[in-house]
Amino acid sequence: HLDWFTAQDLLEERPSLLAFEDEQPVGILACPPDPIGIGWIRYFAVSPGTPTVPVWESLWEQTLTLAPMEQIVSISALVSQAWFIPILLGSGFIEQTEVIFLEWRGGQTMVNLPLHASLRTMSPADLEAVSAVDRIAFQPLWQHSLRALTSAYELSSLATVIEVDQRVVAYQISTFSALGAHLARLAVEPSMQGQGLAKALVTHALRHFERRGTDRMSVNTQADNPRSHVLYEKLGFTPTGKRFPVLLYEF
Repeated sequence: HLDWFTAQDLLEERPSLLAFEDEQPVGILACPPDPIGIGWIRYFAVSPGTPTVPVWESLWEQTLTLAPMEQIVSISALVSQAWFIPILLGSGFIEQTEVIFLEWRGGQTMVNLPLHASLRTMSPADLEAVSAVDRIAFQPLWQHSLRALTSAYELSSLATVIEVDQRVVAYQISTFSALGAHLARLAVEPSMQGQGLAKALVTHALRHFERRGTDRMSVNTQADNPRSHVLYEKLGFTPTGKRFPVLLYEF
């Protein structure tokens, strides 16, 4: 679960720990907070042939000591490998929700933007306002810091905002690869939700990537976020069947 950070970025932050055996690194665990107070297990890896559980227990014990010093109140894990789940449960994590994956494979993409709103390309000058929208649109566990959003913007293929009265109230960030487009982030200020702004951002992105020659876009969302399910289903996204559990440890 690296999000927008490189492994090198994370290794330089606390708590990011290495396990050694005979002066050779055999394991690594990184879960620095982003945003403040919210840690995620960005990666956990063990060298081939090294027993996994003892390395985890050693690194996790040190993490529990360091985390309060970094003002971390919780650590979460988005688990893509089933073998990791019993290890986490045995360490006091609880299952919180699931992240589900959906995909759009072409279809009608008409943009209907409310008359009082305007949609335009995001610029670096918008990032402070985008970060403010993100903070109030998501619960703390799912928020991104300004640093993370800046990195996402720099890596994006398409980033757009919607303004109302010259104020940014919604945004989306998408990426593009040989596999197609991916809607990486979408947020609307709560007071502006229900007015079709999210739909306008997504349909605009779909049309943009159609013009680039792809009829495929993926997105993931929380299983317990019914508002997003309704939006994506109306736009023609369908579940792929892939689901990753999210586990949480609270201090």
